[in-house]
Amino acid sequence: DYRLVNRSVNPPLTAEEYYASLSVLRDILEGFGPIKPPHRDDKKQQQSLWRHIARKIGRDVKKPGCLKSVENMVTGRTGYKDSRVKWRKVMSSHRHAPVPTKFETPEEKTEIVSSVDEGKVFMEIYHRAMDRFPGGNCDVIVVKHSMDFASKQGFVCAYRNFDGTPCIHPARALSKGEVEKHRRKLLPRLSALLSHNSPASWVFNSTVDDAQKDDNEYDTEWSSIDILCYRAQPQDKDCQPFARVHQYALCKNWYSFMGKGDSDSDTVVPTPLAQAVLNEVENTLRIGRPEKFSEDETDVKLSENGWEVSNTGYVFPLILNDSLYNPAAAVGDKKQH
Repeated sequence: DYRLVNRSVNPPLTAEEYYASLSVLRDILEGFGPIKPPHRDDKKQQQSLWRHIARKIGRDVKKPGCLKSVENMVTGRTGYKDSRVKWRKVMSSHRHAPVPTKFETPEEKTEIVSSVDEGKVFMEIYHRAMDRFPGGNCDVIVVKHSMDFASKQGFVCAYRNFDGTPCIHPARALSKGEVEKHRRKLLPRLSALLSHNSPASWVFNSTVDDAQKDDNEYDTEWSSIDILCYRAQPQDKDCQPFARVHQYALCKNWYSFMGKGDSDSDTVVPTPLAQAVLNEVENTLRIGRPEKFSEDETDVKLSENGWEVSNTGYVFPLILNDSLYNPAAAVGDKKQH
């Protein structure tokens, strides 16, 4: 249970205040906030974080115990299930979620396919393992690969939360050879997918069944494999991808006490060409399943300069903004995802 400080002057958060606090905190963990997530040993930064959140929800930060009360109520055990479940619902209303371009003419699509064939593509690939508590311990993972195939530059960065300890792994550069290998493998598959589809927008959603019965299981599917394709490195946070290939996991076998699970009616079967793109991503990046990644039994190596963030409860990022995770690659002082 959370503990109120000076309850008479710091009443419990309303539901509106609570969920607003989660949204503000998620922005900061993603790199969209005005301040950085505080290091676990930096008390001054931690005070800045909770002062910022308290002000955003309209609390009087001058009242004794205000900051500590807000922190306790947001990160306390009482609200942890509300703050961590149903990540798909959070993504569906996420103000920074990618929205692929809608095309006006067939010529636009032809031009983009030509750019893909020429290797003029900037690609972001997310692997998200959400709502995982194997053995009762939190083990949430978000990994992002960013690759500019034209310049042969690439990076990998990540957010991890193991047993309630959040850790940010800033970008590690990929070698030109790695990026070129990914280009040779991935872009022909992407070109084939785009060439054989002509909807108003290139959005390819699909699902995979996860056999887990509750969130305590170890061997799970990735909650989300999300491939975003841009014509060039995004110049700001509102830049739209020209294509998105997204596979997300369905939990149809959840025990009743876990709440309503997914059903067969939620299944979205991928087209063969979209599945070929997803398969090539896994074959090329060799990231493995979440449990293998968690145990470092994978070809993907993160930066060793990771730093632990102070307690932020069970609020997790879904997008890793370069302004926080790869500031050296951020364009000017603008933010991107």
